[in-house]
Amino acid sequence: QTCALPICAPAPMIASRSKRVLSRTNYHSCSKAQVGSFHVHNHSVTCAVTDTGGDRLSNFELNLMTIDDDRLGIPDTPYEVTVSMSSTEFQRICRDLSVLGDTCVIACSPDKVAFRVVGGDLGNGCITLLPSAVMDDSSSVPPCSSIEATSSTELTFSLRYLTMFSKSAPLSNTVVLSMSDNMPLRVEYPIDGVGHVQFYLAPKIDEEDRKSTRLNSSHTVISYAVFCL
Repeated sequence: QTCALPICAPAPMIASRSKRVLSRTNYHSCSKAQVGSFHVHNHSVTCAVTDTGGDRLSNFELNLMTIDDDRLGIPDTPYEVTVSMSSTEFQRICRDLSVLGDTCVIACSPDKVAFRVVGGDLGNGCITLLPSAVMDDSSSVPPCSSIEATSSTELTFSLRYLTMFSKSAPLSNTVVLSMSDNMPLRVEYPIDGVGHVQFYLAPKIDEEDRKSTRLNSSHTVISYAVFCL
């Protein structure tokens, strides 16, 4: 069933709870077709997941958290850059670059997207993807299937949160990254027949640039997630 009610939860909870659920199924083969149903209650969410062989049905009830912190609204804005790529490739990039440092620069132009770590504790690194029809070894999606960009965009993000978001890779073969200057990055995992999972991560900005941005926050890094089914 499709739930029209967004479920708001912090990124660490999404990562830890989804890991528990998927660890009880065929992790490497779990896809959107195996998700049976989701039901939202007052204080919990129940879900049913069928294994790829069809011989195991797992039912879980996840407790929701009450968030007392100030809630940030989701910006309603057209994005200048949209990158569709393999979710396993995105997870691999976040994992590999996090070894070098804790900050990642995502630079996107109409013909390529680059993930860079500059001045990390262990060094520098850069992974560049070009739009291609060649399939990834671990999925039916190429490492970078398409790039739609009206202009070149370069933003800096915390690798800690990107790595958390990338743990949703078993839910979908594809991840869509949407970016605009001085706006939060949207990381979306589409799930056919169910809905999607979206994460939003504000870019790191310099103190002198803070007042000129639309983020309007006293924090250098902001992370919040919206879990929609």
